[in-house]
Amino acid sequence: MVDGRIRSPGEGSGTCGSRGVRSPLPIYQRGNSDRLQARTRDGRQWPGCGVKEKRRFARVVFERTVRFTLRGVLYTGLQIRDLSLGGLFVKGHFPDVRVGDRCRLELHESGRHSCLILHFGARVVRRDGEGIGLRFTDMAEDSYRFLQTMVLYYTEDPFGVAREFLEDFPGGSSAGQ
Repeated sequence: MVDGRIRSPGEGSGTCGSRGVRSPLPIYQRGNSDRLQARTRDGRQWPGCGVKEKRRFARVVFERTVRFTLRGVLYTGLQIRDLSLGGLFVKGHFPDVRVGDRCRLELHESGRHSCLILHFGARVVRRDGEGIGLRFTDMAEDSYRFLQTMVLYYTEDPFGVAREFLEDFPGGSSAGQ
């Protein structure tokens, strides 16, 4: 975290739009509430885009279920295919969903002695015959930490992922922040 913000791993440039316009990847900053919101480097709200871009986040297989409301429809028990710090892919048939639609996600994580309910804001960035790709737009800090932990735990390259995390923090450490 730097200046009250959590940067996306590998924060830099990604291609967005049909003309290949370069745009920065989001920086997660605290909004008016206690939630982290995706922002551009100059502080504007992260617009996202519906065009497939180069992946900038470590993506892992994450076979859990998710609950969310999208276009007034409550979806429960849908299978997540993969997860990254930037978003996730949900398997299923979504005929009325459009790229750009926003939703609120709820992920229930049960442990041996506790249960976590994590909340995320997201936007549909991709839709195909297998499901929808969602990009996170805001989340609480504990949700962000959970994502980091899951990506690190499930990756086949934990050292590479750890390097991505460290790149987010000047001096290579987030200790004491």
